[in-house]
Order: sequence, then structure tokens, then C-alpha cells
Amino acid sequence: MRPALWGVDVSTEFVDVAFVFEDGKWQTNRCFLDKRKDRHPVDHLAVIDRRWGSFVTALVGHFPPVFVFVERPTGRFPQPQLVMAAGVVACATK
Repeated sequence: MRPALWGVDVSTEFVDVAFVFEDGKWQTNRCFLDKRKDRHPVDHLAVIDRRWGSFVTALVGHFPPVFVFVERPTGRFPQPQLVMAAGVVACATK
């Protein structure tokens, strides 16, 4: 087990997480989410919660978080699905 700072980048199709260790070394990992576009948004959020939640459980065993930074989605155009996905990821990470 190597404690690490986590940086989490959220998309509606995957979540990237970067781990930065005390010695300055780092690595990344990706959790693929639901790619189906025909799902109802609430169902999509439930899939994100399940997939990311089980992924995080595995990650915590290898890289216990010292602190977790979840990127806040911003951009030129509003993307409610991305904001909701980031909220689910943030909640499932704690």
C-alpha cells in the first residue's frame, strides 16, 4: 500500500484518476463507465455510482488517499450530465 494524493477527472464515459506519491512519482488509472446513450439520466447515474464505487474500493486497498481532488466540470457550454456525473463520483469517493 502506497498512500497518495488523488486527482480525479470526470467524464460521462470514464473517470481518470492520477495518484501522486510522497516521492513525487505518479501513475494513472481509468474506470470506464456506461457508454450507452439511450439510458435515462437517472439510470446512467446509478451505473456510474456502482462502477466507480467498486473501482474506488479496489483502489483504496492499493493507494490509500491522503486527499482527493475531484475536478469541477467547467466549460463554455453547460453540460448538466457531466455536472451530475461529477457529483456522483465525488459522493462515491468519500
